[in-house]
Amino acid sequence: MSQADASATTRGDSGTWNAAVFFLVFGGLLSAWPLLAMGGAVRPLVEENRLRADGVITTAVVVRSRERYDEDLHVTHFLSLAYKAPSGPGQSDHSFLREMEVSPKYYKSTPDSSAVPLRYVRTDPAVSRLEHHVGLGRLIGAGIATAFLAVLLGIGGVFLLLGLQCCSELIQLACFGRSIPGRVVHRWINTVYNGTQGCVDQHYISYVFQPPNGPAQLVKKHVIAEVYQGLNPGSEVLVEFVPQRPEIHRLVLR
Repeated sequence: MSQADASATTRGDSGTWNAAVFFLVFGGLLSAWPLLAMGGAVRPLVEENRLRADGVITTAVVVRSRERYDEDLHVTHFLSLAYKAPSGPGQSDHSFLREMEVSPKYYKSTPDSSAVPLRYVRTDPAVSRLEHHVGLGRLIGAGIATAFLAVLLGIGGVFLLLGLQCCSELIQLACFGRSIPGRVVHRWINTVYNGTQGCVDQHYISYVFQPPNGPAQLVKKHVIAEVYQGLNPGSEVLVEFVPQRPEIHRLVLR
């Protein structure tokens, strides 16, 4: 490697349209799902905040109790509660019916026709809960789900940004790109383990080119085996780059 090669600025090869589309589609899907699910995840937190800030206590009556069994015979207990509340200041009472999940202990101690204290939002009586049943498990679950969805949203955002960056570079290459000769500096094979295919060889080359205005660019690129076999150290290659931004470039494979 020459002195110019040794002092070159190292940067990855610009992507392809296939990569740009993959990043945009995958990032869009990975961002859209958390955004759609976020509303349901944060709703318990919002409702509890409203109940604490603008809650009114009334008496509700247990009108029905039921148990639900899942595939593992795990039982969940529910109480249907009837109560009356005005739908707004100065308005007459309306009847509301809410089914709420309760603990086994509370379920056994609260038979049908029992009167229980219930808290509802003054301006939205349909939002309610048992006064002594804050539901910490539900709130903790909502917090964990919100944090998980936020992480997915962040990952999706990173993929979207990568896709947008790749598109921007490809558009600049299409509009302002110029061709210049480069030279293969080195080539090598990395063997990695793939769970379905066993050990797989990944082929890499590094090449260097000298823009008219700016430092030499030393580039590492992953290539397919057929391209790898035809590129030996010292081989001349064609490189497309943006003159005003030589860090945007790609290898032209013929």
